[in-house]
Amino acid sequence: MVFKYAFRHWMRNKIMKRALFCLIALPFSITLLGCGEQAASNPAPPSISDAAVASAAAKDLAVSLRLPKSRYTVGEDVPVTILATNHSREGIRFSSSTSAPYKIRLEQSTPMGWEVLKIYPEASAMVLSEWSLMPGEERTITTKLRVERDWPTYENLRLRVHLPGRPDVAPAVHIEVTPGK
Repeated sequence: MVFKYAFRHWMRNKIMKRALFCLIALPFSITLLGCGEQAASNPAPPSISDAAVASAAAKDLAVSLRLPKSRYTVGEDVPVTILATNHSREGIRFSSSTSAPYKIRLEQSTPMGWEVLKIYPEASAMVLSEWSLMPGEERTITTKLRVERDWPTYENLRLRVHLPGRPDVAPAVHIEVTPGK
């Protein structure tokens, strides 16, 4: 009897009526809309990009790093795209003694932090290379790295890039290396 009285009193409240209706109607509306069926009837999964992208910035400089994918096999080439953008009102000068406008480090995770395994370019001419970015200017640098036999497989690896004299702006992307065939 008390329960019957409480239920009638509760149902008189308009907010409670709406809440009860929503709780009852929600499962039916989902079924009627076909949300569950639509995903099952679509045989092709949505395309997901495997691209590895990272960026780092300071007040004057932004650097981004892009790889078309994050999984590579031994012997495969890794296309690397570096984009440098000057956000300052003054030009930025870079000077390198290796003739390359960048340094790429292959790093492996260890219990003590990240250990540098390789630095690219490996064989570089000892020629002073200078270049600059004018205010607002962007420069795209592309290169390829070969996944060598001594790169660790199935380990937590990353590629980190920085421009000469600017280790403070060094984006890094995680990669996975699997053995070749």
